[in-house]
Amino acid sequence: DALKTSKYYRRQVITECGSENSNSVFITVYPAPLQPSVEGLENVYCKGSAVNLSISGSYTYKWYDNEGTLINTGKTYDINPIESTREIYVRAVDANNCSSEAFKITASVENVMAGFTVNSTSIYKAEFVQFTNQSINATSYLWNFFEGENSTKESPLKYYYTPGLKDVKLTAMSQNGCRDSLI
Repeated sequence: DALKTSKYYRRQVITECGSENSNSVFITVYPAPLQPSVEGLENVYCKGSAVNLSISGSYTYKWYDNEGTLINTGKTYDINPIESTREIYVRAVDANNCSSEAFKITASVENVMAGFTVNSTSIYKAEFVQFTNQSINATSYLWNFFEGENSTKESPLKYYYTPGLKDVKLTAMSQNGCRDSLI
């Protein structure tokens, strides 16, 4: 049972011979610091972006990974770059070494991946190529055909009128603005 109030407590010691000794001890119970409030926290981060978390306050702040290992002490914690979803915990610690409840931070990564296939890699002049979009976690697209033409269609057709090797760049974008490109 946790101590909740500061007061005197009596302790008693009984020896093997049966003699008793006792004395009183005053125990001071300090209130725990309030759980920290983290600034700069977003719901979703783009893969490869920087996560900059900070706290304003007068305590010492200790940051832990999801296994409880101390990873940083201070008012800021940065993940740069963030590559996968991470769980981080932060506690406020006062001058008496009392800790707050841990504040859980989930930094979720939105992993957008551009991808496409073509129906043919060799065509005759004035034939078309069907591009089939295979992007993951994307909601909008920008195709650059490097001949002055662009398309925002999901899976466009492109007619080619000049011979040679052709570059195509697909930029896939998520609802949250995360993007990935493939040439």
